[in-house]
Amino acid sequence: MKTILFIFSFIFITIFLNTQAHAAPKQAGWGQCRGEIHMYCSEVKKGNDEGLISCLSKYKRKLSDHCDKRLTTVKESCKKKEKFENDHIPECNAEEKRYCQGVEPGNGRLKACLRLHKHKISEKCREALKKKSLFY
Repeated sequence: MKTILFIFSFIFITIFLNTQAHAAPKQAGWGQCRGEIHMYCSEVKKGNDEGLISCLSKYKRKLSDHCDKRLTTVKESCKKKEKFENDHIPECNAEEKRYCQGVEPGNGRLKACLRLHKHKISEKCREALKKKSLFY
């Protein structure tokens, strides 16, 4: 009986620890900054990443190394997203994937790539580019 109880306990503990090990990466994000957020930015509403970035940036010199690295990573990610959104034309998704796959978004590079392929792109994409006066 003791052997069976031991085996079941061992299996339960193994499953529990394995589950916890896989759950940890999901908590990545602002979790590394939990203490700093509570201390410096408790007035920022949960989910307001822009407000949180702004608040934590004010206390950058006081942040732990982990939190400072996370803040830097999030800021860089936001910059890349902003560059893409400013250069991206939704009507030209397929053309961007087909003709401009290696082009880094930003500073008009995607639009310039589409311009190079203007005779190959769809009418829908061409019309969107005309509205933004890229061809004329």
